[in-house]
Amino acid sequence: MSAAYWTDLVFAHARSGWLALAALAGAIAIMLMSLPRLRRISPANAAMQTTHAAPPYAGMPEQTPLAQTENAPDYEVGAVDALTEVEVFIQFGQLENAAQALRGYVEHYAGHSRRHLQRLAELYLQLDHIHDYAETLRSMHDQALLDRAQLEDAVLQGLRRDFNNLELRLLAEQRLGLGMADIAAALGDGIEEITLQALAVPEPEPEAAPTGQGAPLTPVPLVDGCRPLASLDAMERDIVSSLLPAERQARILLSSQDFRHALPVLETILRLRPGSLSHRLDALYVHYRQRDLDGYCRTLWQFHLALGPYGARLKQQLVHAGLIIGSHPMLKQLATDPDRPELERIGRQAGYSPLRAPTSKPCLQLVERRAGPGGDDNPDPLREAERYLDYGQVDQATRVLEQAILCRPDDAALYPPLLQLYERLDDLPRFTWLLRRLKDDGRQPPGEITLTLSAFVQAMQERRHRGLAA
Repeated sequence: MSAAYWTDLVFAHARSGWLALAALAGAIAIMLMSLPRLRRISPANAAMQTTHAAPPYAGMPEQTPLAQTENAPDYEVGAVDALTEVEVFIQFGQLENAAQALRGYVEHYAGHSRRHLQRLAELYLQLDHIHDYAETLRSMHDQALLDRAQLEDAVLQGLRRDFNNLELRLLAEQRLGLGMADIAAALGDGIEEITLQALAVPEPEPEAAPTGQGAPLTPVPLVDGCRPLASLDAMERDIVSSLLPAERQARILLSSQDFRHALPVLETILRLRPGSLSHRLDALYVHYRQRDLDGYCRTLWQFHLALGPYGARLKQQLVHAGLIIGSHPMLKQLATDPDRPELERIGRQAGYSPLRAPTSKPCLQLVERRAGPGGDDNPDPLREAERYLDYGQVDQATRVLEQAILCRPDDAALYPPLLQLYERLDDLPRFTWLLRRLKDDGRQPPGEITLTLSAFVQAMQERRHRGLAA
């Protein structure tokens, strides 16, 4: 064989080996370059890396965010954690916390999810948070996530829990066109009715021995079945007003849609219990059905005064319900949600007066007589409290001022130092106890101290909210 033949043979195999070696080296280089892209970061690892990652040093190249890479996951860590938190709360029976967590998830991630909104509504129904339940139903219906039949069924479920809820009543009337008679017919047994059970189902009497004149009589029920109440006649109203308490009278008259006679009963209840919001809502509904705009505005002003700084959403809806009846200057002023001093000024201009509980004869107090220094039988409680404070006896000083206020509730000078001690002790329940004692005795703080008491309660509640948030 010639030298040329051997040369061609050797170089031919060498060229094949070089090509294979080059291909292998290229594959290894590609794998090394794509290795970071193959690392999928789980939510737990991502959170751990975010928590424990060291701060970047100078000159370190900024990494591309995960959401901007082509292999970014199609979920968010916060959304997964929120749903997991909801499941944990439900498993341990903490429905209140579960509803709060699910509401936060819906507001941030799933505002149009029918499944999560429906679950949130079910939680509110279980918790008897009917106002939030009605708001969720309204949101679902606005987004066309509920048809008419589903909305009607959900509204009736809420009314079975709270028949006096004004939001559900407005939702039923505005969205479904259901009045009181339609709701009463749909609920059936859900409305409290007059049922004379003693007459309807009499107790069985011992059977008498059969005589020659025939078999013993068979009892026949006078009332059978259940149906909504019709309007009561004069004799029935007299019986109801004579035998039943005022709250039961109001329910029966409202169920029979006798609004003309129900309103005086509700006003009587509110004179005795001016802080009853449910009866004030019933009075608002009566004025709404009667299209009495002046009465509606007056009762709504009293409702704002009784509710204080809370219930902004409910106040707004009640103002809108009044605008359905007509336009009134009071509605425009209440739409701005004024504070208590502004409310009182508006009421004075309109000639309104807040309902107050009738003053009853004060109960006798057990007064302990103490002889002070110098033989004074009536020592000054402020000086006595100051002496206790000089020795650091805060509880004893607080008791002295409380006893003085219970004996002299009209003395406005006793309240500010006691409020300072309550604030120092961070003891809002003790302040509530003092007000309840005064109310039980038929007494109340003087009018000039009302703003101070309101500011104290608001400051204590804000401090509590800040402590919970921290």
